[in-house]
Amino acid sequence: MTQRDYRIRIIDPRLPSGQIAASDLAAIADGLQTIAHRLARHLAGASGRGRSPAIVERASQVMVVGLSSGSTFLECRLGDPETLDLPQFPDDVLGQQFEAIVAGIATNTPPTNTPPLVASAAQKLARQLRARFPDGSIEFTLPTSTVSTAVPDIDSSVWQMGKDMEPQHIAVSGVLNRID
Repeated sequence: MTQRDYRIRIIDPRLPSGQIAASDLAAIADGLQTIAHRLARHLAGASGRGRSPAIVERASQVMVVGLSSGSTFLECRLGDPETLDLPQFPDDVLGQQFEAIVAGIATNTPPTNTPPLVASAAQKLARQLRARFPDGSIEFTLPTSTVSTAVPDIDSSVWQMGKDMEPQHIAVSGVLNRID
Protein backbone atom coordinates (compact mmCIF):
# COMPACT_ATOMS: atom_id res chain seq x y z
CA MET A 1 0.00 0.00 0.00
CA THR A 2 1.17 3.50 -0.73
CA GLN A 3 1.51 5.92 2.15
CA ARG A 4 0.16 9.41 1.80
CA ASP A 5 1.71 12.33 3.63
CA TYR A 6 -0.18 15.38 4.84
CA ARG A 7 0.75 18.62 6.52
CA ILE A 8 -1.58 20.57 8.77
CA ARG A 9 -0.62 24.15 9.58
CA ILE A 10 -2.33 25.77 12.53
CA ILE A 11 -2.03 29.53 12.81
CA ASP A 12 -3.34 30.78 16.13
CA PRO A 13 -2.13 33.86 18.02
CA ARG A 14 -2.42 31.92 21.28
CA LEU A 15 -0.02 29.15 20.18
CA PRO A 16 3.73 29.55 20.70
CA SER A 17 5.70 28.79 17.52
CA GLY A 18 5.82 25.07 16.82
CA GLN A 19 3.85 24.10 19.91
CA ILE A 20 0.39 22.68 20.52
CA ALA A 21 -1.40 21.53 23.65
CA ALA A 22 -1.43 17.76 23.97
CA SER A 23 -5.23 17.81 24.27
CA ASP A 24 -5.53 19.79 21.01
CA LEU A 25 -3.14 17.43 19.23
CA ALA A 26 -5.09 14.45 20.55
CA ALA A 27 -8.39 15.92 19.34
CA ILE A 28 -7.05 16.56 15.82
CA ALA A 29 -5.35 13.16 15.60
CA ASP A 30 -8.44 11.37 16.91
CA GLY A 31 -10.68 13.21 14.45
CA LEU A 32 -8.48 12.35 11.47
CA GLN A 33 -8.11 8.74 12.64
CA THR A 34 -11.87 8.31 13.09
CA ILE A 35 -12.56 9.69 9.60
CA ALA A 36 -9.95 7.40 8.01
CA HIS A 37 -11.14 4.35 9.96
CA ARG A 38 -14.83 4.83 9.21
CA LEU A 39 -14.08 5.53 5.57
CA ALA A 40 -11.91 2.41 5.27
CA ARG A 41 -14.59 0.26 6.91
CA HIS A 42 -17.18 1.67 4.49
CA LEU A 43 -14.97 0.98 1.47
CA ALA A 44 -14.23 -2.55 2.68
CA GLY A 45 -17.92 -3.30 3.26
CA ALA A 46 -17.42 -3.62 7.01
CA SER A 47 -19.45 -0.62 8.22
CA GLY A 48 -21.56 -2.62 10.67
CA ARG A 49 -20.81 -3.50 14.23
CA GLY A 50 -17.86 -5.64 15.19
CA ARG A 51 -14.15 -5.60 14.72
CA SER A 52 -12.54 -4.42 11.55
CA PRO A 53 -10.36 -6.81 9.59
CA ALA A 54 -6.69 -6.27 10.50
CA ILE A 55 -5.87 -5.09 6.99
CA VAL A 56 -8.50 -2.33 7.27
CA GLU A 57 -7.00 -1.25 10.60
CA ARG A 58 -3.50 -1.01 9.10
CA ALA A 59 -4.61 0.68 5.89
CA SER A 60 -6.53 3.37 7.78
CA GLN A 61 -3.84 4.11 10.38
CA VAL A 62 -3.05 7.82 10.70
CA MET A 63 0.35 8.52 12.22
CA VAL A 64 1.60 11.88 13.48
CA VAL A 65 5.18 11.76 12.23
CA GLY A 66 6.40 15.25 13.03
CA LEU A 67 5.79 18.62 14.59
CA SER A 68 7.68 21.64 13.30
CA SER A 69 7.93 25.29 14.12
CA GLY A 70 7.13 28.46 12.29
CA SER A 71 3.44 28.27 12.78
CA THR A 72 2.52 24.92 14.24
CA PHE A 73 2.94 22.26 11.56
CA LEU A 74 1.74 18.70 12.07
CA GLU A 75 3.12 16.10 9.71
CA CYS A 76 0.74 13.14 9.31
CA ARG A 77 0.82 9.93 7.30
CA LEU A 78 -2.07 7.72 6.22
CA GLY A 79 -1.56 4.03 5.57
CA ASP A 80 0.92 1.25 6.14
CA PRO A 81 3.46 0.41 3.40
CA GLU A 82 3.50 -3.23 4.56
CA THR A 83 -0.23 -3.66 3.85
CA LEU A 84 -1.13 -5.23 0.53
CA ASP A 85 -3.94 -3.79 -1.56
CA LEU A 86 -7.15 -5.74 -1.75
CA PRO A 87 -9.02 -5.77 -5.08
CA GLN A 88 -12.17 -4.34 -3.49
CA PHE A 89 -10.19 -1.84 -1.36
CA PRO A 90 -7.48 -0.08 -3.37
CA ASP A 91 -5.45 2.34 -1.29
CA ASP A 92 -5.72 5.18 -3.77
CA VAL A 93 -9.49 5.25 -3.26
CA LEU A 94 -9.09 5.55 0.52
CA GLY A 95 -6.53 8.34 0.13
CA GLN A 96 -8.58 10.25 -2.42
CA GLN A 97 -11.77 10.05 -0.39
CA PHE A 98 -9.95 10.93 2.84
CA GLU A 99 -8.52 14.00 1.13
CA ALA A 100 -11.97 14.98 -0.18
CA ILE A 101 -13.39 14.81 3.36
CA VAL A 102 -10.53 16.90 4.81
CA ALA A 103 -10.86 19.46 2.02
CA GLY A 104 -14.63 19.44 2.57
CA ILE A 105 -14.15 20.41 6.22
CA ALA A 106 -12.06 23.42 5.20
CA THR A 107 -14.38 24.49 2.39
CA ASN A 108 -17.73 23.54 3.97
CA THR A 109 -18.50 21.29 1.00
CA PRO A 110 -18.97 17.64 1.93
CA PRO A 111 -18.40 15.25 -0.96
CA THR A 112 -21.59 13.80 -2.40
CA ASN A 113 -22.51 10.37 -1.06
CA THR A 114 -20.45 10.76 2.11
CA PRO A 115 -21.36 7.79 4.33
CA PRO A 116 -23.32 8.87 7.43
CA LEU A 117 -20.72 7.61 9.93
CA VAL A 118 -17.95 9.43 8.06
CA ALA A 119 -20.06 12.61 7.96
CA SER A 120 -20.59 12.32 11.71
CA ALA A 121 -16.82 12.04 12.29
CA ALA A 122 -16.15 15.03 10.00
CA GLN A 123 -18.76 17.06 11.86
CA LYS A 124 -17.10 16.22 15.18
CA LEU A 125 -13.66 17.24 13.90
CA ALA A 126 -15.08 20.52 12.53
CA ARG A 127 -16.59 21.25 15.96
CA GLN A 128 -13.31 20.41 17.70
CA LEU A 129 -11.35 22.76 15.45
CA ARG A 130 -13.80 25.61 16.09
CA ALA A 131 -13.74 25.03 19.85
CA ARG A 132 -9.95 24.73 20.16
CA PHE A 133 -8.76 27.40 17.70
CA PRO A 134 -11.56 30.03 17.66
CA ASP A 135 -9.27 32.85 16.48
CA GLY A 136 -7.04 30.83 14.21
CA SER A 137 -6.79 29.52 10.72
CA ILE A 138 -5.87 26.11 9.40
CA GLU A 139 -4.21 24.91 6.24
CA PHE A 140 -4.30 21.32 4.98
CA THR A 141 -1.57 20.43 2.50
CA LEU A 142 -2.69 17.36 0.60
CA PRO A 143 -0.71 15.52 -2.10
CA THR A 144 -2.60 17.29 -4.89
CA SER A 145 -3.68 20.59 -3.34
CA THR A 146 -3.62 22.94 -0.39
CA VAL A 147 -6.81 24.19 1.24
CA SER A 148 -6.93 26.80 3.97
CA THR A 149 -9.61 28.57 5.92
CA ALA A 150 -10.21 30.74 8.93
CA VAL A 151 -11.40 28.39 11.66
CA PRO A 152 -14.45 30.56 12.53
CA ASP A 153 -15.63 30.02 8.93
CA ILE A 154 -15.79 26.23 9.37
CA ASP A 155 -19.44 25.18 9.48
CA SER A 156 -20.03 21.81 11.12
CA SER A 157 -23.73 21.86 10.26
CA VAL A 158 -23.02 21.05 6.58
CA TRP A 159 -22.13 17.53 7.74
CA GLN A 160 -25.51 16.98 9.42
CA MET A 161 -27.28 13.87 8.17
CA GLY A 162 -30.69 14.30 6.61
CA LYS A 163 -33.68 12.40 7.97
CA ASP A 164 -33.49 9.89 5.11
CA MET A 165 -29.84 9.11 5.94
CA GLU A 166 -30.26 8.41 9.64
CA PRO A 167 -29.15 4.93 10.64
CA GLN A 168 -31.95 2.57 11.54
CA HIS A 169 -31.95 0.88 14.95
CA ILE A 170 -32.88 -2.77 14.82
CA ALA A 171 -33.68 -4.98 17.79
CA VAL A 172 -32.83 -8.67 17.59
CA SER A 173 -33.93 -11.29 20.07
CA GLY A 174 -32.73 -14.84 20.49
CA VAL A 175 -30.10 -16.97 22.17
CA LEU A 176 -26.40 -16.23 21.69
CA ASN A 177 -24.50 -19.50 21.51
CA ARG A 178 -21.00 -18.25 20.72
CA ILE A 179 -19.11 -15.01 20.64
CA ASP A 180 -15.92 -14.23 18.80
